[in-house]
Amino acid sequence: MSASDLTLAGETPDVAPERRPSRLDGRGTALAAGLIFAALALLPLLATAIDDQFLLVTATRIMIFALAALSLDLIPCYGALVSFGHAAFIGLGAYSVAILAAHGIDDIL
Repeated sequence: MSASDLTLAGETPDVAPERRPSRLDGRGTALAAGLIFAALALLPLLATAIDDQFLLVTATRIMIFALAALSLDLIPCYGALVSFGHAAFIGLGAYSVAILAAHGIDDIL
């Protein structure tokens, strides 16, 4: 049986067509990620310029959680390492901020 007979009978052959690698593979994704990161990085500056405290706090928290999520992606997935230390540092930072806020020191920066 030839490949054309299998296709006519409703069955597909196990051979996938060759995919040529493109020069633009990944560039659009990297550009979009860079633009999103730049917009989020400039968001606290914009919030300070328009004197919006809620936007400033929200943008800062978004960036902190984004960095934590990025570390959770990079260390185990690309580094192939099991790491519990970075979560401890995030927790220690949150605990330190809570203790400082309880003593009246709200914003160090």
